[in-house]
Amino acid sequence: MNQPIQILAVQNSSAQAIILTNILEKGGYKVRVLNDGQEALDSIIKAPPDLVITDIHTPGLDGFELCASVKDNPATKNLPIIIVTSLTGIDNLLKCLSSGTDYFFTKPYNSQSILPRVKMVLSTQDSKEDKRTTARPFEFEYADKKHSVVSDRRKILNLLLSTYEGAVNQNKELLAAQEALKKTNAELAIQIEEAARARESANLANQSKSIFLANMSHEIRTPMNAILGFAQILKRNASLSPEQKGQLNTIMESGNHLLLLINDILDISKIESGKTELSENDFDLQKLVASIVPMIQMKCEEKGLQWNIEGLGEDPIPVHADETKMRQILINLLGNASKFTDAGSVTLRMVEVESKSDTILAYRFEVIDTGAGMTAETQKKLFQPFQQGDEGIKKGGTGLGLSITKKQIEMMGGELSLESEAGKGARFYFTLQIKKALQTIDAPKTKLTISKVLDSYKVTALVVDDNELNRKVLDIFLRNYGIETIIAVNGQEAIDRYREHRPDLVFMDIHMPVMDGIEATKIIMDEFSADDPKIVCVTTSVFSDLRANYKESGFKYFILKPFSAEILSECLVEILDVEFDFAQDKNEEGEQGTPGLGSFDSASISLPESLLGRMNDALTTYSVTELEKCLEEIKQTGETGARLADALDKHVKEYNFDDIKKFLTRIKTTS
Repeated sequence: MNQPIQILAVQNSSAQAIILTNILEKGGYKVRVLNDGQEALDSIIKAPPDLVITDIHTPGLDGFELCASVKDNPATKNLPIIIVTSLTGIDNLLKCLSSGTDYFFTKPYNSQSILPRVKMVLSTQDSKEDKRTTARPFEFEYADKKHSVVSDRRKILNLLLSTYEGAVNQNKELLAAQEALKKTNAELAIQIEEAARARESANLANQSKSIFLANMSHEIRTPMNAILGFAQILKRNASLSPEQKGQLNTIMESGNHLLLLINDILDISKIESGKTELSENDFDLQKLVASIVPMIQMKCEEKGLQWNIEGLGEDPIPVHADETKMRQILINLLGNASKFTDAGSVTLRMVEVESKSDTILAYRFEVIDTGAGMTAETQKKLFQPFQQGDEGIKKGGTGLGLSITKKQIEMMGGELSLESEAGKGARFYFTLQIKKALQTIDAPKTKLTISKVLDSYKVTALVVDDNELNRKVLDIFLRNYGIETIIAVNGQEAIDRYREHRPDLVFMDIHMPVMDGIEATKIIMDEFSADDPKIVCVTTSVFSDLRANYKESGFKYFILKPFSAEILSECLVEILDVEFDFAQDKNEEGEQGTPGLGSFDSASISLPESLLGRMNDALTTYSVTELEKCLEEIKQTGETGARLADALDKHVKEYNFDDIKKFLTRIKTTS
């Protein structure tokens, strides 16, 4: 029985050794693997194999050195050696000839290329004719240099043949790689084209959705502006009965609730389409949180819930962040907590934690309630738009609040988390890294509602709107303030009226036929730039960049419909260089007799020390219910007390607790 042919494989790479061994063993050869050239030489001398296949790059001795050492040894000089290389240049060919290599083949290799070559080298070695071939020197010139090698013709022929075959194999591999690359490029081009089409389709869909929602916003806000505007105007009528005033309040509350629902839908749409950006400014975080507390406190007291606030001190916390989103986040979470809790408590916890740098403040906010809690299944869909659990469906709403809140927190660099079990309440929490304020925060200005322009001033306003009801609302508001009005129904009419009357200010709607408000404003600003026209943008568009960049379009102020009398007052005070009477001595119904706190001589007023103590405690804990009880006691002290209680009640309803605190520090106490 013939012994299997022994092959020694010298490979530095274990992966290449495995591939080569598998190929040779399938060909019926017995293979031994070493990875060191010196070890291989020692093994060859001790027990010569029938064939050596070696890589060039091996430790100890490289492939050429191993081959030369074997060929220089009389006992092993006829041992055939094949070198495996990834290089087929003339330099390697010369090294192969000089070292006595019998054959070489190139990487990558396979069974079809290796096995026939191994068989050929072994059969050639057995040829007696080849054994009689003697080595002789050969000289040749390459790259302007003369080269001399000692080898027999057989080896030279084999090496030239293997060089040719290596080049052919590499060429085949290259062609195959080129074909594969062409195929990959073609597939990639198709994928890129499909991705571009999908992106274009998504952009068109988002654009269509934005246009639809912007139009929906315009169509809904336009009549809402009329409804809420006329309701505010009617409330100023002193002849209304208490029942009629209550009905008007119901109209306004319902209208504002509808507006909140609309805003939620628009907010989630803006977030999903990437149209929402952070609008950062300097503000006092302590005051922001404190301003939210009274409304939540009142909701809790109405339901008999205990309200707790932890970690909010009295020292200012000046920060630079998106104040509007911060307020909306806290109101949404606290509003949800009070909404879904029927017994027990609602807690807001604010904890300062370690920040990333000296220019950053970090706070963890926690909203904890003892409400119905949630199952794990409900929690999975809780933050998805328009999704509600069983309790949410019972309580009503759009199912957008938490989805919006989560996305807003993420925009500000935080993450909203939830811990809850069914029947055990819920804990929502998030941490924000907030930049410190860039500059000192000024004390907020007291907002005053104007009564009218002083009689010594004559002010004319141009009202431009294609909707008759909206024109009437603004017209009545302005005339009540003592401002004369001129009317235009489109941008072209606005230009004509401006040329004719040169009004002191213009209230310009945006979406109008014939000519829109932006184009009309540009023409007026260009034509009358010396007058510095005071044009106010009045629009329903919440999607437009105009809201953020209205000044670049020539506007001096921005008002979003529907607007309140207070917003209009702020606008007039801001842009008109005139003096006003302010409505400090009138209640919102226009009745005389509700003086401001400034009309009282605090030194002449005295209240029981125990009553003042209760009021201060109520102000500290934001307890509206307790404050109202205290005011009832003050009313019982006489006519002055009744007037003082009415003045204080106005501040309580507006959550203006700071002014109440300051006033109480100036009055006398009795035992």
